[in-house]
Amino acid sequence: MTETLLPQVELLRAVSFAAERHRDQKRKGKDKSPYINHPIAVAETLASVGNSDLATLQAAILHDTIEDTETTADELEKLFGAEVRDLVVEVTDDKTLCKRDRKLLQIEHGPHLSEKAKMIKIADKICNIYDVIHVPPTDWSLECKVEYLDWAEKVVAGCRGVDERLEERFDEVLQSGRDLFDGASESTSQIVVLRDIDDARGSQYLKASLRSDGDLVIQGQDLGSGVNEIYGFFEYEWAWTIRAGDVPKLHRALQAKSDVLSALSKRFTGDRADELQSFLDSEGIPYEAWGRIGD
Repeated sequence: MTETLLPQVELLRAVSFAAERHRDQKRKGKDKSPYINHPIAVAETLASVGNSDLATLQAAILHDTIEDTETTADELEKLFGAEVRDLVVEVTDDKTLCKRDRKLLQIEHGPHLSEKAKMIKIADKICNIYDVIHVPPTDWSLECKVEYLDWAEKVVAGCRGVDERLEERFDEVLQSGRDLFDGASESTSQIVVLRDIDDARGSQYLKASLRSDGDLVIQGQDLGSGVNEIYGFFEYEWAWTIRAGDVPKLHRALQAKSDVLSALSKRFTGDRADELQSFLDSEGIPYEAWGRIGD
C-alpha cells in the first residue's frame, strides 16, 4: 500500500512546495489567476500524454521556483533529489541577463537539454500559448501575441524528437493561435519605438502602438543593474493604454499636424521618453496603467 501511494505523495509534496513559493504571484493574463495554476497545468499536460515519470512531473511543477522565487537548487536537491534539481536548473533562465538575451538562449539551449527537460519545455510552451490565445495579458497587442508564437515555435524546434504525442499537442495549440491571429498582424506604420537602449547597465525599451480597435498602447521594459540601483529589482515592465475615444484628446494635446504616433516619436524619443507619463498626467489624458516586477 505504501509503495503504491508514495509517488502520489511525492508529487503532492512538490505541488505544496510550489504553491507556497508562488503564493503571492499572479499570472500575466487578464484573469490574474494564481501563478501555481501554470506549473500544475504543465505537469497535467505531460501526464495527459502518458508521462508518468515522477521526477519529470515534480520538476514540471517546480520548474519556475528557482527562476521566480527565492528557492535555491540546493534546497530542491535536499527536498526532492538531485534529478529533480538538475531538471529544474536545466529549464531555468539566468535572470541576470536581459529578457531578449534570455529568449535567444532558450532557442540556442533547446537542442542541448536532456530528454526530460525538453518535454518540460514543450509542455511549458503549450500552456503559455494556450494562455496567450484564451487569457492574454490585457496590454499585449496582436503583434506581441504573434511574436510569442513565433518565438515559442523556435524554442520547441530544438526540443523535438522526445515525445510524439506531446509534440502533436504543441502543433495543435500553435495552429489554433495561428488561425486566430492570421492576417491580423499590425503593420510597422502602427508602431513606433521611443527608446531602445542596451548597455553595460542593462536595457531600456519603450514603444507605442496603435491597435486595430483604435486603442493606443505604450509599453516599456527596463532591465539590469541600473534598474536595480533605483528600484531594488532587476526588471520592470509596464503599459499605459489610452482608449480609442481618448486618442483624439492626446493628439490635440500634442498640437500635432502629423498622426499621433509620429507626434509621439518626435516629442518623446530617447531620453525625453521619461517625460511622457508626466505629460499625460498634466494634460489630463486618461490611461489604464499596468506594471509588473520580474519575468
